[in-house]
Amino acid sequence: MAIKKAKSGVKQSSKAALTTPEKTSERRGAEMTMTPIMTNTLTAKAFAEATFGEIHTREAFGVMIDSANKVQDGDLSEVESTLIAQSTVLNTIFNELARRAASNMGKYPEATEHYLRMALKAQGQCRATLQTLAEIKNPRPTAFVKQANIAHGPQQINNNICAGDEPSSRTHARNSENPSNELLEANNEKWLDTGTEGKTGGIDPELETVGKINRP
Repeated sequence: MAIKKAKSGVKQSSKAALTTPEKTSERRGAEMTMTPIMTNTLTAKAFAEATFGEIHTREAFGVMIDSANKVQDGDLSEVESTLIAQSTVLNTIFNELARRAASNMGKYPEATEHYLRMALKAQGQCRATLQTLAEIKNPRPTAFVKQANIAHGPQQINNNICAGDEPSSRTHARNSENPSNELLEANNEKWLDTGTEGKTGGIDPELETVGKINRP
């Protein structure tokens, strides 16, 4: 019964791979045992049997198939239950380690530090588990941003230029737009006219010799 239930839950691609006529029974058996669901079933079974005793492999495989099918169908209730249960366990571990650190404080500082480090690691794992659960419950919205063509650095803008203009004519047009900005000294050796030299004014009399200083 468990095998039929497990086979019904496998995706069409996997069923086709396992039931292809040209494949031998050994190949089909190897594909079945090497699938991620089967390998994880064996690992979970090895750990769980230490607490719960012997677990039937086929039944455990059927349970794993059912869990995978729920996720593939969009039912994340089991995933949410797993995360909240694990966060509760991690929180319990944190509190127990923190309690042991407090009981050793003042007497055994090394033991206190050791327990506190492990307690904070458990607290960090608990936080990460709850964050994952929150993202599953409230997925972040995906934003689609159009790429903007932004050029960095100086840009050259040519206005009122026809497509047929030659590059030399465009250059000449740019150079002749502002002739007043050019220095006359650099234009065909023309110098600024400063006018004729004026006569010396009489406002500055000739300097006289300084008299002797009357010192006491």
